[in-house]
Amino acid sequence: SSILVVDSIPDASISAAGPFCQNEGVKVLSPAINVGGTFTATSYLDTLGNFDPFIALAGTHKVFYSFTDAKGCSNTDSSTVVVDSIPDASISAAGPFCKNEGIQTLSPAINTGGTFTATAYLDTSGNFDPFVANVGSHKIFYSFTDGKGCSNTDSSIVVVDSIPDASISAAGPFCKNEGIQT
Repeated sequence: SSILVVDSIPDASISAAGPFCQNEGVKVLSPAINVGGTFTATSYLDTLGNFDPFIALAGTHKVFYSFTDAKGCSNTDSSTVVVDSIPDASISAAGPFCKNEGIQTLSPAINTGGTFTATAYLDTSGNFDPFVANVGSHKIFYSFTDGKGCSNTDSSIVVVDSIPDASISAAGPFCKNEGIQT
């Protein structure tokens, strides 16, 4: 009589990961139990589990992990990783403004509810003071975070033009009988 031994299949499960924002940077996926296996490499995942959401792009991605135990038994498992898109933080075109034009309100092109980076001439709501900014090109920034916690920052250039010279050349004194003078 013979005894036949059947070894169990090793656990190759992957720890839950994500969702990740597309611009969040490389994330490390890991096995749930048995370390020492390999992830199936793709353009956005290496064999060590380094997952790049920026290369993966927004969407759902299936990843695979394989593990072989000391008895030579192996298993492969899969998991899905969700990547959320980067929200639009673009700013509506504004300007050029004249230096003496008064406070101007800048606005986001699409997603409201974010904040402008405050400076001496711009508040977080987008109120831009050309007089304080002075003549020249000024880089402004707007940041927005969506309902999924993904954020983005964009920038725009606002130009302030100089005030034209409206001074009058000195004239006179004139004699009462000199006639019309220009």
